[in-house]
Amino acid sequence: MKGKYLLVIACMLVSLTSMAQRRKRSSPPPEETTETRAKAADPKAAATAAQDTNRHVEDDVIPESTDFICSSLLTLMNDAANDFEHTKGKSIETVAAGTRWTAMGGVPGAITSSLLRAPARWQYEGIMYQGNSKDDMKEMYEKYKGILSSCLSAKGYTAGSGKNASSKLSDTPELKYTKSAADAKDAKHNPRATINVDYTAGADLYVVTVNVWSN
Repeated sequence: MKGKYLLVIACMLVSLTSMAQRRKRSSPPPEETTETRAKAADPKAAATAAQDTNRHVEDDVIPESTDFICSSLLTLMNDAANDFEHTKGKSIETVAAGTRWTAMGGVPGAITSSLLRAPARWQYEGIMYQGNSKDDMKEMYEKYKGILSSCLSAKGYTAGSGKNASSKLSDTPELKYTKSAADAKDAKHNPRATINVDYTAGADLYVVTVNVWSN
C-alpha cells in the first residue's frame, strides 16, 4: 500500500515538471527593438549612446552650468528693460520699499527669486546663499561673481565695486555691472546687475544676493 502511494506521488512530480517545461518553451521571446538590435550589432555604438544619455540626464538634473546661468541672466536682463513683463508672476505682499511679486524664472541656483516694484524701478532679487559659514558664503560669492563678470563683460557691461557696511565683508565687496547711457540702447531702460553680501551680526548670518534692476 505504501509503495502504491509513493508511485502516485512520483507520477505527480513528473507531471508537474513536464508542465513547467512546456510553459517555459511556449513563452514568447522578449520583443526585439531597434535599440536591442543596434546593441547586438555594434556594442561600441551602444556604449557611446548610453554615455550620451547619461550626460543628458546629468544636464537635466543639474542645470547650473556657467553657460546656462549666463543665458538665463541675459534673458533676465533683457526682460528688465521691459519692466520684467515676462518674468513677473503674482503680487504676493506689500513691503516698505514697494510691492513684491513672484518671479517666473531667474538666476539658476537661487534659493528664492522674487521681483520688487519700487516707485521708480523694478528689481529682481535672487538669494544665492543664506547661512552661517563664511567659507561657503565666499565660495558662492566667487562663483557668481565670476559668472556675472565673464557673461556681462562680453555684452559691454563694466564692473564697479562698492563698500559693504561690515568689516567682515571687506573681501567680498558689492559689484555693480552697468552700461553707460551712450552704450545703452535705451537710456530710459538701462538694466544693471549687482552681487552683494549682507551680514547680520546677531544671527551670524551671511546672505549672497544677485540683483537685476530695470534702470
